Amino acid sequence: VWALGDVLGEQPFKHAADDGSTVVAANVLDDAGKTIDYEAMPHAIFTSPRVASVGRTERELEDEDREYEAVTVPYGTAPMGMILEADDGFVKAIAGPDGEILGCHIVGPQAPTLLHEVVVAMDGGGTVDDVAEPVHVHPALNEVVYAAFDELSDSKYSTAPDWRDVSGED
Repeated sequence: VWALGDVLGEQPFKHAADDGSTVVAANVLDDAGKTIDYEAMPHAIFTSPRVASVGRTERELEDEDREYEAVTVPYGTAPMGMILEADDGFVKAIAGPDGEILGCHIVGPQAPTLLHEVVVAMDGGGTVDDVAEPVHVHPALNEVVYAAFDELSDSKYSTAPDWRDVSGED
């Protein structure tokens, strides 16, 4: 018996059911032995501001007594965030001591879209460096994701933006 979507209760999202249907098809038609990876299953709330998330929260990690590091970077770190006046927007990146991406939570304009580079990295078993090292377009809103993961990275050199202190406001 195969079940998808809301019936499972764990990830009641259409995109989770779509992913599940490909796993079921591969298993039924090709005996592929595939499973669904819920650790990298994103979700979003299309409110104002928008909210998107993947992976664990700090509270979940604390409940598991798991070691982690978290950083929160406001949208104003990136020039496009300043242009959009997304003053309530932020990216929270969470990683393990070895750089494993444990979670990412974004609040603000285009949050569901911005989350995707983190989902791709997590799905491939990536680390914070897999998000922080690639070149990010400037000026683009995804520089705020870059800045958060760069802050978690052990890299000695960085071009990650932080434009918060150039506004001239005291």
